[in-house]
Amino acid sequence: MLHQFYKPIPELEPYIRDYLLLHFRFDKLFVAPPKIYPVLPEQGFTFYIRGLCISETPEIANTNKRPRSVIWGQTLYLQNMHVDHEKEYIMINICFKPGALFKLFRIPMTDFLHKNVDAEMVLGKEVWETNEKLANAKTYIELKSIIDSFFVDKVRKMNEICWSRFEKTPSQILQNPSQFNLRKMADDSCLSNSQFERKFKQTVALIQSFTPEFQGLKKHIL
Repeated sequence: MLHQFYKPIPELEPYIRDYLLLHFRFDKLFVAPPKIYPVLPEQGFTFYIRGLCISETPEIANTNKRPRSVIWGQTLYLQNMHVDHEKEYIMINICFKPGALFKLFRIPMTDFLHKNVDAEMVLGKEVWETNEKLANAKTYIELKSIIDSFFVDKVRKMNEICWSRFEKTPSQILQNPSQFNLRKMADDSCLSNSQFERKFKQTVALIQSFTPEFQGLKKHIL
């Protein structure tokens, strides 16, 4: 039996709080009791590597079998989790920091309230390939390495997309200043308003700010 928390590699620490790895082997004559999960303001991924998991939500009379990987949002009701006690059971739960799941995948988390959505249906081939790698892994370290690689790839792709969007903003602002919208351009570039200002000044060498107190720049930009 293993119940172990792991920290993600440093590149993933801004997005992922921790990984939880569970590995159980039950005697066939032993019936595992359900695990009760309370309502928590969390969101993330879970990979069910071996064994069957069934979730039950008594409050809304809902029971479902989990796919082999799911994206999940904040729970609204208490849940009872049942595992197949006749088989080996391995799962990895990835808990994201607030807002990080949306930032990485641009998926509205309102669509995932008290839901566990098949990750292969949402993200396709790359999740299928990751599920296959996890199913064939031989060690716990290999399992963690596969998860790290999957999410590092997502972070790097997001950074590339955000940078390509940001690179276009100076020209867009100068070509059509009347359409400048700080909040929208910062959001499109995956940055906060202050981060966008700072990066813009570093890139274009402007020393003034977009904020209202710097009216000189606004006369030119806005």
